[in-house]
Amino acid sequence: SNTAVATVSATGVVTGVAAGTATITATHTASGRTASMTATVTQQTLSYSILDFKTPGVTYTLTPFGGEQAVLTSAGVPAGGATGQVAKIIRTAGAECWSGTTMSVGESFSIGRLPFSATAKTITVQIYVPASGMSIKLKVEDATNGGVSVETDAVSTVAGWQTLTFNFASPSPGTAALNTANTYNKISIFPNFSCPAGGPTADEVFYVGDIRFIGAAAPAAPPLAPQVASYSVLDFNTAGITYTLTGFGGEFGEVTNVGVPAGGPAGQVAKLTRPVAAECWAGTTMSVGGSFSIGRLPFSGTATKVTVQVYSPAAGPSVKLKVEDAGNGAISVETDQTAAAGWQTLTFDFAAQSAGTAALNTANTYNKVSIFPGFSCGGAAAAGDQVFYVGPVTFIGASGPSAPPL
Repeated sequence: SNTAVATVSATGVVTGVAAGTATITATHTASGRTASMTATVTQQTLSYSILDFKTPGVTYTLTPFGGEQAVLTSAGVPAGGATGQVAKIIRTAGAECWSGTTMSVGESFSIGRLPFSATAKTITVQIYVPASGMSIKLKVEDATNGGVSVETDAVSTVAGWQTLTFNFASPSPGTAALNTANTYNKISIFPNFSCPAGGPTADEVFYVGDIRFIGAAAPAAPPLAPQVASYSVLDFNTAGITYTLTGFGGEFGEVTNVGVPAGGPAGQVAKLTRPVAAECWAGTTMSVGGSFSIGRLPFSGTATKVTVQVYSPAAGPSVKLKVEDAGNGAISVETDQTAAAGWQTLTFDFAAQSAGTAALNTANTYNKVSIFPGFSCGGAAAAGDQVFYVGPVTFIGASGPSAPPL
């Protein structure tokens, strides 16, 4: 009677759509006999597990502070609550009154961003507490800005396992209020928080199981990813370094900060002019050392990419980047990208070499780099002169070259 509340499939399966009631009637076609029932659909409260300490493939990190100890374990866990692996937290005798443990799965001690909203402000924690009446504090904060945080408290009702509800709409006295526009992607627990009374005089052991967000089905953003190391191969601005541009095939270049199109890097860049009469393979070698060298690129099985900030006068030109051994031109790798109009960062993956050219061999030396903006061999040449600008050239996956320039 109301398909906005419930539907029935051809095989008779009833599916709830939204909260409400609907009458479902079945009719036997041959006899005309009918039967009816009322289906009541209730609204399920959405929730998701922030941390359960046992999901395969997830690395859980416990970071205690203030004299606390913490381990992940499935041994000796008290019965009656969480099963499998849990967080065992020991508040040692003499620990600070504010001792606690940060629980994380991502970079910078992060969890997935908590999706707080006007109707979703609570977190539940499955916890074993050694006594009733203990104050448990839960704190969430911005993993990259400790000045953004919210704290709230709950009190254990029994000795043993229980599920405590932490309402961040009611922050701890004297602490910041919840602001749903902020990022909260770090979580810490303070079992038996005892300030200002003082720290524990004997060890206190707690166990933490599933921690759930109530009111949403998933985090607003994933945990922070590990920072990828990188370094500047060429930035054209470092004091004390002489940058050399060596054009070939009719191309010519200069290092300048005059007339650089807006929207790109600040300071000096490489201005590369490709005349209409230039060869299809015209390009420029960019170097800082002898024999047109740069620092040896530290290619590895997991580090094969170089990014280049490029300004293109139009959309569509092919940009080729080539690296080679400054002492042996027979050792090289080339790869290509297509430019859009204006400033952009192009990523050149040398694990995907240009068709018909040599593959990357991480055992080789690659310490010379050349760029071919508007490379047109095998394609249509530009109708007029083209001016490109090149900003920082960055190696992704390492923090420095494996050897200096020659």
